[in-house]
Amino acid sequence: MEDKKMVKRLVFITIILYFILHIAFAETPWKIKAEKISFNWETQFFKAEGNVEFSGKDILIKADRLEGNIREALFIAEGNVYFKDREGEFWAEDIEYFYKEEKATIKNVKLKYKVLDSQEKMYIKGEDLIWKKGDISLKKGAFTTCSYENPHYFLSASQIEYYPNDRVVFINVIFFLRFPYPAFYLPIFYVPYYVIPLTKEPSPFPQIGYDSTLGLYLTYPFSYNLWGVPGVLTFLISQNQGFKFSLSQKYSFPNLYGNIDAHYLYNYNLNTDELRLSITGKYVLSSLSLNFNSIYFSYPYSGNYSLQNSVNLTYTSGILRTNILGTWNNNPNFDNKGVNINTTLDFNKNLKLQSNIRYSKLSYTLGSRQEDLQGNINLDYDDTVQRFYIYANERWTNTADLLLKKVPEFYYSRKLSLASIPSRLELLFGNYIEPGIPFTINTWKMGFSLTLSPKLLFSTGNISSNLGFKQEFYGTQDARYLLFGNISYSYRLSSLISGFLNYNFQWLGKDIVTGDSGNTPFYFDYLTNINNIGLQATIGNPNINISLQQGYNFINNTPTSLSISGILKLEKTATFSAKTSYLWNTQTFTPLFIQGIFQNPNFYFSFGSLYDLNANLIKRVDYKVGINITGDWHYAGKLSLLGYYIPTLGNTFYSLSLEKDLHCFNMKATYYFATQSFQFSIYLKAFPSKGLELMGRPEGFTLLPSF
Repeated sequence: MEDKKMVKRLVFITIILYFILHIAFAETPWKIKAEKISFNWETQFFKAEGNVEFSGKDILIKADRLEGNIREALFIAEGNVYFKDREGEFWAEDIEYFYKEEKATIKNVKLKYKVLDSQEKMYIKGEDLIWKKGDISLKKGAFTTCSYENPHYFLSASQIEYYPNDRVVFINVIFFLRFPYPAFYLPIFYVPYYVIPLTKEPSPFPQIGYDSTLGLYLTYPFSYNLWGVPGVLTFLISQNQGFKFSLSQKYSFPNLYGNIDAHYLYNYNLNTDELRLSITGKYVLSSLSLNFNSIYFSYPYSGNYSLQNSVNLTYTSGILRTNILGTWNNNPNFDNKGVNINTTLDFNKNLKLQSNIRYSKLSYTLGSRQEDLQGNINLDYDDTVQRFYIYANERWTNTADLLLKKVPEFYYSRKLSLASIPSRLELLFGNYIEPGIPFTINTWKMGFSLTLSPKLLFSTGNISSNLGFKQEFYGTQDARYLLFGNISYSYRLSSLISGFLNYNFQWLGKDIVTGDSGNTPFYFDYLTNINNIGLQATIGNPNINISLQQGYNFINNTPTSLSISGILKLEKTATFSAKTSYLWNTQTFTPLFIQGIFQNPNFYFSFGSLYDLNANLIKRVDYKVGINITGDWHYAGKLSLLGYYIPTLGNTFYSLSLEKDLHCFNMKATYYFATQSFQFSIYLKAFPSKGLELMGRPEGFTLLPSF
């Protein structure tokens, strides 16, 4: 009987406790569960023990013990504490959590966060951590992306601040690198303030390398945030070029944003320097948009400089859109100013009026000057069935330039259907002024044309064509008419034979009295007779085929060269191609161009070669051989050799490259045989460096394939 009473009391107490905790957490979606939970009604104190879990609002806390007060909306978790938020995971000694404020204080903590757009992770540990809605601030912490208990490197800082998917801020940072034999950590550099952006832009990071132009170099970036906007100040010291300071700063204000970039280089070997300053930006306000760009480049020691400025203003209001582009370029030799004004009135989707005015003035230091002012206007109507436009242009200065003037030109076209055949009728009338030597042509032109576009479909292919007649008259009493057309037959005779046959013609009519071909007094629309045919045939399928292409010019009674090409594909393992042409006039072949790729997960080989079929000799072979070692990072890497063979020079190695996985680092080293130069760099996997724009590398054309 007593046992039954005890059971009833326990059930009653459990119900009451559940009701109390439910009421306590009713305003928030928090949940708590454990093997044992006790609650004091008077003090509002609760205690949970054994596999405790507290969750809600994208967080989860696990611990051996949890004690808290509902009235104060806080609890303390102890023993094997695990804390998880939306971005990462925490392991700690204890945690004090204010669940209504979504704020926590965590002691002796280790963190693991994912790196945005990367397979890598960030690891942070420290003594005292404050967490608030995902943001963290950590005193006396260490940061690394190395997953080892004793990492290959870490950043030690007096304070670390983490803002999810935005940035990590470090105060008083020392970079430590681990040396394996004997195992110890060596401090490499110190910075008082450092920021690693977590955006899609690659993060700047110290870079060490050797380049044939720079020699041995070290880049040392200072990343920072100025009023919430990221910036990078980079210091570069190199063996051959001296010191270089670079600044890259974004700025953002209401309606205005852009970039400021600058660098100063002092070459102590040559006792020269250079300064470059660039400012770009965009201002947007309602219907007004202003883009500007200014670049100043100078060599202070020599007094030489150049200045390039541009401003692009766009105004849109209703049917009106105006764009004004202004430029100003200046250096010790000349001064060049210009403005380009485009205006458009969009009356509706079919009708618009456009105008353009361009002015430029070029003044040389020695005294000469060039000035140019020209413009045009165009009224255009186009509804896809018919089109009409009136166009006129003029040049008011620099008349020596041979600019064709249309004052004005009228054009009309309309799509028709004649006997169910798609057709187009075109009408043209205009007055033209064509400057020339020894005289200028000034007269009118009037013409019309009719084009029919019949199509025929067959089981083996289809025929498409454009056939037309054009008649033109000129104020100089010249006249001409012509027949023109294009007929194309695309065929597939079987699964292994396909190609096309194409015929083009343009025949100028002859004068019935003189027998001369009519033509034009203008150079700009001079025409000649055209009469040629082309045939292309492909035998095979996409993986293995040979293609032949031949043309013939009936005007000159000469064949074009016969093009011969082929390709062979073996799934994803190998691809080979070859191409040459046969010249009928000399009865010789052009060099045979052969390319190929063979690859598997561990090996890569590609080549490109030119072979002289007439002399039966190799002219050149380019090749690239690569070995890819996969697996554990201790062994993973890629070694590639690039070279070429020329009979007169023999075999020549071009470069040898090694890319090595160093766990949390990547390394790349390249040796160029021709210049006996060596380049290498090391950077973090998680935050790839923007690196240096190295110059002076050996370059040249290559026959290697790109497929």
